[in-house]
This record gives sequence, C-alpha cells and structure tokens, in this order.
Amino acid sequence: MERKIGEVFELGGLFFKTVEGKGCNGCEFENSDCNKDGLECRYNEREDNISVKFKRVTKPEHINDITDPEFLEPQLSHEV
Repeated sequence: MERKIGEVFELGGLFFKTVEGKGCNGCEFENSDCNKDGLECRYNEREDNISVKFKRVTKPEHINDITDPEFLEPQLSHEV
C-alpha cells in the first residue's frame, strides 16, 4: 500500500510517518523485510515516483483519528 508523503499510519501498534528520502539508511524498517508489510518506498514502486522512508513517531494527544486530514497533511500558511 502506497503511503502519501507526510502521512502518519499505525502498524503493529506503533505509529510511523512517511517522509521523502532515498535508500534504507535511517528508515525504521532498514533491517527488516519491509515488502512483507506492503510498504512501498522505492520511487519505481510508487505512483508519485518519489522515494520515501518511514520514521517512527508518537501519536499526538489531540488527534483521536489518524485519518483526520489535519494529522495527515500539515496546513501551510500562504500569508504575506
């Protein structure tokens, strides 16, 4: 399953964030078979053609549902 950049998801009771990055160094799944969990990280496996890594994060207290758009994609301010 392709995870969007910036998306936070739960796997095995732990939370991970998808971040842009090449190679396995520094990825939480560096020493495991990430393909068995369906984590698509290589650019040629992803629809957006961007390589990603997965970083372990803690679930923010104020978010009850990790599918909340505020949690998945940060709001950017375009104020001048």
